[in-house]
Amino acid sequence: MSATDEQPDITAQQQRFIEVLLSGTSITEAARVVGVSRRTATYWMAQDGNPTRKEYERQATERALAFTTRIEKLHDLAISALEDMMSKKAPPWQRFQAAKLIYERHLAEHGDKRAPLPVHDLVADSFAARPSSVEWLTTDERGKERKINE
Repeated sequence: MSATDEQPDITAQQQRFIEVLLSGTSITEAARVVGVSRRTATYWMAQDGNPTRKEYERQATERALAFTTRIEKLHDLAISALEDMMSKKAPPWQRFQAAKLIYERHLAEHGDKRAPLPVHDLVADSFAARPSSVEWLTTDERGKERKINE
């Protein structure tokens, strides 16, 4: 048996606590369900090396991976179904509905992109955006401040 296949060093009560916790409840609620104090349950989960916490993290990671794998399979099935609906063998109304769905949900945001402006338009816009007059404060040769308008 490999190290990953070994049974965790936790009690049946701790395993039940993990199952309840993974169902989406709080530590307090999971502790109440399995009959331990909130303080004990919090201790199990707060300590990095605690076997209950390690097992919880292992099972949570395993569930997340299983969920991700399942979603990837469903994604592939959905893409295949859309491809079938858009094949040349499909009726035109069906192809139109599939194309409309794909466009509205995923492609419309890309269709509104404008082409980049030519450089001369960018420069003209930059000059148009500057204030009509700029005042500069300078000092003349005698040390007196004066304003210069451009």
